[in-house]
Amino acid sequence: KELWKELFQEATGQFEGVMVDNGNVFTAPYATHIYNMPMNSSGYDIEDEDVPFCQIVLHGYVSYSTEPLNLSAVPDTNVLKAVETGSSLAASLMYADSETLMDTRYNTYFSSHYDTWLGKLAEYDRRTSQILGLVAKAQIVGHGQVDSDVYCTTYSNGIRVYVNYNTSDVKVGGILVPARDFVYVN
Repeated sequence: KELWKELFQEATGQFEGVMVDNGNVFTAPYATHIYNMPMNSSGYDIEDEDVPFCQIVLHGYVSYSTEPLNLSAVPDTNVLKAVETGSSLAASLMYADSETLMDTRYNTYFSSHYDTWLGKLAEYDRRTSQILGLVAKAQIVGHGQVDSDVYCTTYSNGIRVYVNYNTSDVKVGGILVPARDFVYVN
């Protein structure tokens, strides 16, 4: 632990920023961005709900991003989770066709050909960039479930973001949250 701490201290002195992959409590004080931050709990049966604890603690102090959307089994859901938690979107792309990596140690990049994803990633960015930009520097001051599969995140700048994971529209406190979508109120 001390060796890593020393390494991170040296890196923060030499570079404008330090990005970590996944990260942990020891890297957070040195990181300017955490890539591939977990968005969900471990999924163990003892856990009833996913609470974005790390995001609540770090938002407004350290930027962070989702797992690469193109490598996710549920990219549309992860976009909603990113909006719920104030996470930047991430992708892991390459120019060569993904088949190039088949039967290699890099076959985890099974869906990384940029041409396959460019349009969809641009759509995700178009949908989320405004709200993520508005809350980027604000702290999360409230988060909770406000209806079945509908969550509200409140930021220190007064913005509230409602995310609906349902397949039908839901009305919460007079606010209509479309199915599998989000709205924000300032």
